[in-house]
Amino acid sequence: MGFFVAALPVLPGKEGRVKKYTEELAKHEKRYEELNKAAGVKRHMEFLQETPMGATVITVYEADDPTRLGRAFSDDAYDTWWTDRIKDTHGFDLRQGFPPPTVTVLLDWKAPGVE
Repeated sequence: MGFFVAALPVLPGKEGRVKKYTEELAKHEKRYEELNKAAGVKRHMEFLQETPMGATVITVYEADDPTRLGRAFSDDAYDTWWTDRIKDTHGFDLRQGFPPPTVTVLLDWKAPGVE
């Protein structure tokens, strides 16, 4: 089991759309679940962190093999919605490629008995 973690800055004024992510996603739930199953995703979490320097979305995927998360995007309704939403809220185009972020684990504490 592995993790994919990314901190994505939110464009100014787009915090409201970010907060409505689950509402938008509900319209695409079947396709979202199909893609997660195909990629071996076990858990997907999104956090909005608002700071004086601006908002950031922290995205966490837990998957059997996080390298399977990357895929080519098609022109279907789901992919168009997904890539347009990312560009609108975070300012970059996934269709142009997204180099995986470099993440360094600084702390991974577990309570005794937790695997």
